[in-house]
Amino acid sequence: MTDLDRSIENLGDKIDSLAVQVGSLSETVTRLNQNLEQQPEHVAQLITLVQRQQATVDRLLSKLEGTP
Repeated sequence: MTDLDRSIENLGDKIDSLAVQVGSLSETVTRLNQNLEQQPEHVAQLITLVQRQQATVDRLLSKLEGTP
């Protein structure tokens, strides 16, 4: 095997490794994009939860204020 053959084989290995890394990066970007798209839903759910908790606190406070 000549130096050129080894260099070509080494380059092929590096290209294969890079292709795997690019595939992994693509999957990561896809998951990140999906998470970003879901954020508004999560924020809306959090707002609803906070509103429910505030209503519960208000009810408890009104009961306490009515207690002698």
